[in-house]
Amino acid sequence: MMLRRAHDVTDRVARRSLLVLAPHPDDETLGCAGRIQRAVATGASVVVVVATDGAQSHDVDDVDRDTLRALRRAELVAACEVMGVPEDHVISLGFADGSLAGSYAALVTELVALLRRVAPDDVCTTCSGESHADHATCARALDHAAREAGWTGRMLGYPIWLWSDWPVSRRHANGAAVLSALATAVRRRVEVVHLDAASLTTKRAALDCYGSQTGARAVGETSVALPVDVLRRALDGTELYFRLSPRARWGLG
Repeated sequence: MMLRRAHDVTDRVARRSLLVLAPHPDDETLGCAGRIQRAVATGASVVVVVATDGAQSHDVDDVDRDTLRALRRAELVAACEVMGVPEDHVISLGFADGSLAGSYAALVTELVALLRRVAPDDVCTTCSGESHADHATCARALDHAAREAGWTGRMLGYPIWLWSDWPVSRRHANGAAVLSALATAVRRRVEVVHLDAASLTTKRAALDCYGSQTGARAVGETSVALPVDVLRRALDGTELYFRLSPRARWGLG
């Protein structure tokens, strides 16, 4: 339903400067690799900001957190390089993975400074209705920071876990929040970016850099893998973006 209602902005957003705010290393690639590539190809500025250190992705006692933290930063830099974003445009804020809400005020402060310094046309972050608290916190903090910074660009949300949450899937219990997010998304304008074969190949190569998250690289004796449905949705050739704030200026026809 959302794809049918979505406005194809694949070409129209390509020249707009972009800041991608990801809760964890890999969210920027899962949700925005196509949008990032379009901007890079036109020479538009792209800055990727990752809020947490990703050090809790392996929930076992025998994992060295410093090693995992360094590995996930290296994977992030490698994935962004594949997408054409240089390391000096990749910012890791380093907040604790899994408890971003506890650093809300500090996150807002960081985002205010970034919005004022980078002044992007568009900012994309995860959807406010997602089940993962870090994802919802990024959306809430970005809205807060935009108001404080006086930034009036377009603020868009990209789904990661939404497709795995009830009512899309019954695996998660936060049905009311997800249903509300879906209803809001349908009422507001929804954008879609289409990935051609080359862009999809690049997105897949960027995701392959995250071996610690795809199961291709064990950390210590532990291996984890993103859910199959999340990876399948990320590689289906489309990326959806929802308006996060009524202040966002569309102006794209």
